[in-house]
Amino acid sequence: MGDQTVVITDTGEFDPGPAVELLTDSGFTVDVLGTTERSRIAAEAHRAVVLVVHDARIDASLLDQLPQLRLIVTMNPDYCDIDTEDAERRGVWVAQIPAGMDVEQIANHAIALSLAQLRRVASSSHPMTMGGGRPCDLTLGVVGMGAVGSRVAELSRPLFGRVVGTDARTRLWPQGVDRVGFAELIAISDVISLHMPLTPRTRGMIDAQTISWMRQGVILVNLSANDLISRPDLITALHTGKIAGLAANSVPEWERHASARCPLRSHPAVLLSPFGPDQTAEHARLRLLRVVRNVVNWSDRGIPLDPVPREASLPFAADNLPSAVAAH
Repeated sequence: MGDQTVVITDTGEFDPGPAVELLTDSGFTVDVLGTTERSRIAAEAHRAVVLVVHDARIDASLLDQLPQLRLIVTMNPDYCDIDTEDAERRGVWVAQIPAGMDVEQIANHAIALSLAQLRRVASSSHPMTMGGGRPCDLTLGVVGMGAVGSRVAELSRPLFGRVVGTDARTRLWPQGVDRVGFAELIAISDVISLHMPLTPRTRGMIDAQTISWMRQGVILVNLSANDLISRPDLITALHTGKIAGLAANSVPEWERHASARCPLRSHPAVLLSPFGPDQTAEHARLRLLRVVRNVVNWSDRGIPLDPVPREASLPFAADNLPSAVAAH
């Protein structure tokens, strides 16, 4: 294997100790920086072949200073702070640790929020075009058919009249779920559930243009990153009734001014539901073990276990959307 240095910049709330021990036992040299400071990473990780990060920002200028780097493993659910396109051009793999044991919890939470919003809309005087708000008469659209999205689709099949999904990546497709393009899904769905990672390309993927394709009175559920949706365009759509309801996580960037009036938090059509999977010691151990397995698999076979999708393979790739959206 030769001298392969793994540098762990930061691991969020996780203790990197178990990962260090396992990687060392596997023959790697491991350095723990405990920082997201760019200057320190550039100075102390210049020999790194593998970089393990959580909140550190890895962009083209930093990659310029890490000439030996071949793999980045992120423990963050969103990898928008990693320039995946530039990494790909340099031949650097990017891997993301999946939700894993959280899949069932997140999927059930997404469905519960969908039903709660449908019940609210059905009991209100909203001029919705949907069939009385009954799930059996409606179409659920799932954007992003990874582990969580696929589970949402599977669990929703007995509840909704039709379930459709979109994901350009090749994978096993849940039985009974219709595979459609992104634009078609947006246009035909009564309830839309987002299960996409946040990347430079997916940021703002739900904007005024996309919203204009939606059915009047659509329900939007987002347990992924808030920045998938353009906030100003979302507020406008809520005020006009184009979007009859939004269900999302209650997250710090929306709650940091809790005493101030917020057009989203105070909107009657918005349901913000605090949610976080159980962060047990076993959960932490499994995530750190997955980091190690990604590094070892890349070293042995040339590919990590959990590579992030190539930008061109995302559900709204240029061949699936009009040019106005493909520009994101």
